[in-house]
Amino acid sequence: MNLPKVLNKIKPDKKEEANLKAVVNELLNKIKIKDAVVSLGGSGAKNTWLKGNSEIDLYVGFNYNKFKDNDKKISTLLKTALKKKFKVSLLHGSRDYFQIKYKNFTVEVIPILDIKKSDEAKNITDVSKLHVDYILKNSKLSDGMRLAKAFAKANNIYGAESFIGSFSGYILELLVIHYKGFKNLIKAASKWSSQTTIGNKDDIKNLNISKKGPLIFIDPVQKDRNAAAALSKEKYEKFIKICKQFLKNHSEKFFELKEEKIPKDALKIQFESLKDKKDIAGAKFVKAFKFIEMQLNLEGYNVKNSGWKWDGKNGTYWFSLKEKKLKPLIKKSGPPIKFKDDFERFKSKHKKVLVEKGKSFSYIKRKYPTLNEFLKYLFKLPNVKDNIKYIKL
Repeated sequence: MNLPKVLNKIKPDKKEEANLKAVVNELLNKIKIKDAVVSLGGSGAKNTWLKGNSEIDLYVGFNYNKFKDNDKKISTLLKTALKKKFKVSLLHGSRDYFQIKYKNFTVEVIPILDIKKSDEAKNITDVSKLHVDYILKNSKLSDGMRLAKAFAKANNIYGAESFIGSFSGYILELLVIHYKGFKNLIKAASKWSSQTTIGNKDDIKNLNISKKGPLIFIDPVQKDRNAAAALSKEKYEKFIKICKQFLKNHSEKFFELKEEKIPKDALKIQFESLKDKKDIAGAKFVKAFKFIEMQLNLEGYNVKNSGWKWDGKNGTYWFSLKEKKLKPLIKKSGPPIKFKDDFERFKSKHKKVLVEKGKSFSYIKRKYPTLNEFLKYLFKLPNVKDNIKYIKL
C-alpha cells in the first residue's frame, strides 16, 4: 500500500507546524518562573504529533538541587505564576498540574524536577523530559511513530489511561524504535505470543509483579519500569489480530478513524462523568458500567455485547440483551426435605412450597418486574451513584 500517501494525511503540514511553534513561543515568553525552565513536551517536542492535534504539553523544570527535598512546593509555585497570566484549571495527578486554554489549544502545564537521570526522580512525571530526549535521539523514525499512532487510534487501541488499557503514544514510539520501523513492528506483532518481553532479562525478572502484563517492554530510560504496564490483555490481543489483518490487506482504511456504532436494539443509558482528572473520572464511570453489566447478568437479562462512548464529560453506556422481559416469578431453591428443621423454616417463609426429587423450592415475585424498574434501582446504589455525576435511561 501507499504509506507515504497515508503519512501525508496524518502528518502536520508546514503551516500547522509553524502555527504550533508560534503558539508555543508565545506561551514560553509568557510563563516566567524563578529557578525553572519551561519547555515543550509530549509528542510536540518529539515531533511525533498527528495532524489536527490541539493539545500542547509544557514541562516546567524546577532546579533539582533547590527543590529535591520539597518537590510538592513546585506545584504551588507554578499555580501562582500561571494565575498572573491565565485562567487556570487545577488537575490532580501524582503531582498537581494545570490546564489552560490558549488560541484553540488545550495546554497542560506540568511541574517537574529538572533531572539528569531517572533515579533522581521524586515523582513519575519527573522522567517525562528524559522520555522526550530518548525519542529525539531516534528522530529518523518519527514518521513510523506517527503511522503507529494513527494505526492504533483508528482501531480503538490507543490510550494508556487505566479505564482504556490500550497503547500509550510512548510505548508505540518505543516499539517502532525497537523494531526499526512501522512495517517491521506490524510484522513482528502479528507473531507475538500470549506474552512478549523486550529488554534485559534481569530487569524483566526484577519487575514488580503488578507491573507485568501481556507485553513487557523495559523502559530504556527507567530500568525498573514496564513502559507497557497499562496495556490490557484484551487490547494486546486485538492489536495482534489487527496486525495480521493488515498484512493480508494493506488497506488505507486501517488508518481511518472508525466510530463504533451502537446496535439499534441495544439498551442505552446516558451519563455525565464526575469532574475529575480524565483517567480518574474514566476509571470511575467504567466501574459503574461494569457493575451495571454484572447486575444485568445476575438478574437474568444476559448481556450479549456492551460498550460505552465518552467525550470527556457526557457519555452513553449500551448493552445488547438476550432477554428484555423476564418472568414475573423467580424460582427460589430451598433445603432438601431430609433436613426437617431447615425445611420447616423454609415452609414458614413461603406460602406454597413444592418438592421435586427430594428438594424443596418455591416461586416468589420478582422484586423489580420490569427492566426500567430494575435499572432505576441500580442507579441509586453506591457503585453507580458514587462514580458518575448524572445518569438516566
